[in-house]
Amino acid sequence: MKRIACCITPPGRSAIAVVDAKGFESLSELDRFFKPKFRSSIVDFEFNRIAFGTWTNDSGSQEELIVVPRSMNHVEIQCHGGRAAVEAIMGSLGVIQFQVIRDDDQKDGSELNVGYASEVSHAISNARTIQSADRLLVHANSKLVKCVHEMCRRVESDSEAVVTELKALSDSFEFGKFLTKPVEVVFSGKPNVGKSSLSNAILGFERSIVLDQPGTTRDVVSAVTSINGWSFEVSDTAGLRTSEDEVEMTGVELAIGRIRAADVWIWVSSAEVVVEQLASDEVKPSDKDWIEEEANSYAVGLRRPDLIVINKRDLISQKQNELLNSRFPTAVMTNAIDPGSVERLMQAIADSKFANLPASSSPILFTTRQFDLVSSASKALQSNDISLATKFLTELIQ
Repeated sequence: MKRIACCITPPGRSAIAVVDAKGFESLSELDRFFKPKFRSSIVDFEFNRIAFGTWTNDSGSQEELIVVPRSMNHVEIQCHGGRAAVEAIMGSLGVIQFQVIRDDDQKDGSELNVGYASEVSHAISNARTIQSADRLLVHANSKLVKCVHEMCRRVESDSEAVVTELKALSDSFEFGKFLTKPVEVVFSGKPNVGKSSLSNAILGFERSIVLDQPGTTRDVVSAVTSINGWSFEVSDTAGLRTSEDEVEMTGVELAIGRIRAADVWIWVSSAEVVVEQLASDEVKPSDKDWIEEEANSYAVGLRRPDLIVINKRDLISQKQNELLNSRFPTAVMTNAIDPGSVERLMQAIADSKFANLPASSSPILFTTRQFDLVSSASKALQSNDISLATKFLTELIQ
């Protein structure tokens, strides 16, 4: 087993930090640093029992802390939440040949092959919501490990079924990747259609400046919020139009870049303008996808929007509202000052990513390392290379 130590609580000041260390040959190795208050060694404690004592590093500095033995080769060290205390413990573990994984190394938990258990610990500490943490805790109970062991057992005798199961695992990454990072939602549209008002209404505070003047938003303005228990980063962008203002056109270029990278792209139109264009000769009566085509043209043909929003419905008549509802049945009709319509928009945003969730007990992939290994195992199995497929699956859960 690899010797790995990492801080599994988020970076920054806190009352308590937890260092997770795995790979001891014997817990007695900690006797060099840790002296329990009422017993002679950490090995005298039952697993999952708290041991209070003094930690002394090689320089002679000391700190009172708690050590919890989880197994013969695994402990949690609970210390003061300041960075100095964590670094002192990490330094001590480095002396006895532990690979110390620091915040800068972990990043999203996928760039270093530090093992599945460390990925789980890091992911739980970076879960954005309680709901996300609950999903990840399933993996702390080895759900994926058991699933992969079962596939390895059947990989030769029932390879077609295993390929199907690997496909389902790969698909789970589309959900799992958002357990430790927010879904990026980008509002875009022409100037003065109410993008800023809608994003402010969702966030619950005025993050963007709102004026009845085109070109007010020059930069991408973002903030993170929770919708239905999931984390979303809402970005308000500059109105898409051609302008002689160099600063505004820079904002337009930034908006297009965000559209390209968005997980959920929302195109906002003004109800008044839509009604006017429907009454003109600009739009054919049979063209049901007219607003999507308009959005696509302003976004330089990069993609089609995930949600169409027709805003400012309070500025048109009831008959005109009925016309828009029948003409664009999948569009979300909104008025930024109406809590009900904002709630419907928030539900539509959540449903665009989380309408069909995996079962809460299902194994899921949540790092790119896991996704790449499952994809490689599937390709190897389809090429009838059982040995290589087994190698990739084994590496996934080590």
